[in-house]
Amino acid sequence: MKVAILNPSVKKNVLLFRELFRRLYEKRKKEKEMEQKIYKAFINRHTGEIALRVISKERDWKPIVIELKYLSGIATEFEIMEPEKMESEFTFSDLEPLAYKVMGETIKTLNSLCFDPTSKGEDIEKIYKQLSDVEIDETEPNLSGKPDLIKQAWHKIDREEAERLLEEAVIGAFLFRKDKFTTLLERDLNKNGKTIDCFNITYKEWDEKISEKILLCINDHKWAFYNDDLDLECPFFETLDELLASEGDIFRKPLWNEY
Repeated sequence: MKVAILNPSVKKNVLLFRELFRRLYEKRKKEKEMEQKIYKAFINRHTGEIALRVISKERDWKPIVIELKYLSGIATEFEIMEPEKMESEFTFSDLEPLAYKVMGETIKTLNSLCFDPTSKGEDIEKIYKQLSDVEIDETEPNLSGKPDLIKQAWHKIDREEAERLLEEAVIGAFLFRKDKFTTLLERDLNKNGKTIDCFNITYKEWDEKISEKILLCINDHKWAFYNDDLDLECPFFETLDELLASEGDIFRKPLWNEY
């Protein structure tokens, strides 16, 4: 599995855990020892970066425990806990907002990489191997400040060709295109005098499924996802970046065209 992680601090944290799990996986294969459920670490109170040990400025680091939660003997999710009070909720007040955001994205990414949302949990052996084998895309795409994002990631292809391209791409990759339905929809929506552009955005989800949504751009400054309502009773956003960000971490890496 190959994924794109846009936030550099989140990427660094995931790479740290990938290396940790590679070591645990190799050790488990050799020694057949019991699985480790608790991982002691430190989180930087300012940046949210995670370290397994601290060598300087200890006041900038908060001790944490990352626990692998179990239900009926099956691993279900990663969760951050306080080291001294494992049953209590994590204290966020001593983390800066950026650190809190990075920590949340890190745990969400780890859970997305290791657990199938349609299953009740995973075998520990599968978790070790899955995180050990994950590939992290090393390029650093920047979506903000790109008014021509659609133009740069535009592909004159049909759905079948889009799926073929995305099958070879990283998780989170996406492209823009236009099909017959979107063209007809655009014509129908413009009958009431508005200027509405419609686009397909085809993308690769965490489970490697290829999915698609329709984007609407009204009068060049309002953006929304079409929800099968011709009256357009849907949330609108000021920019394309805000619209894509509203879906969380689905849209991670634009698939640039070559023309």
